[in-house]
Amino acid sequence: MSQQSEALSQSNEELQQFAYGLAHDLNNPLRSIGALTDLLISRNAQKLDESSKECARMITDGVKRMESMTKSLLDYAAASESHGEAVADCGAVLDRVLQDLHYLIETSGIQVKYDPLPAARVNEAHLIQVFSNLIGNAIKYRSLLNAKVYISVREQGTDWLFTVKDNGIGLDMKYADDIFGMFKRLHGSKSYEGNGVGLAFCKMVIQRNGGRIWVESEPGEGSTFFFTLPKAEEATATASRKYGIRSTESEKRTAI
Repeated sequence: MSQQSEALSQSNEELQQFAYGLAHDLNNPLRSIGALTDLLISRNAQKLDESSKECARMITDGVKRMESMTKSLLDYAAASESHGEAVADCGAVLDRVLQDLHYLIETSGIQVKYDPLPAARVNEAHLIQVFSNLIGNAIKYRSLLNAKVYISVREQGTDWLFTVKDNGIGLDMKYADDIFGMFKRLHGSKSYEGNGVGLAFCKMVIQRNGGRIWVESEPGEGSTFFFTLPKAEEATATASRKYGIRSTESEKRTAI
């Protein structure tokens, strides 16, 4: 094993140990704070004024956000454990994600369209999280009228280039790199729920599998997230014939 590989392996192990230790150290007091606050509210419901009740609710909401952040930190660390070896049927993964998000899709009224997807070199469980985060963001930041999201793919050399395009609120491109940072959020939790880990997780997974991820967007005009993954060589020719996947890199992207 090369020195670079050994250093990377050690770095991954240290990250995992740090994440697991931090999650354990934080979760116990967080649970205690949440339980005691709930007990305080239930025992003193008649005595607390509205201001006190609101403070208590803010405490419990803060506890829930912290618990979500520690879980996300564990997921983030776990994503660094394995990469590049597994092969996932991306179409089957997307079907599962859309099934999991069925209630959100139905209640939000967003229209989801997608092309048939090929196989790629990526851990299936990790790809589920990538699609869940990207489609979940499209739902969260959707437009109020005629909301849509479109998932497509095309060949790009030895990679597949995936796109997740929506017509939502969009973002200023000066934040295009910031949104992939750990715990980075462009909107307050009162406006949009979340802990700012989803896109960092996506970046971790994609990069660990030899790909890259980026966004193109404009405020009020929607966002398009792009990510690449290595082809599963044994499935590439079959997928191209079966799905008619585009191979011309200069082809104009389909607009929503």
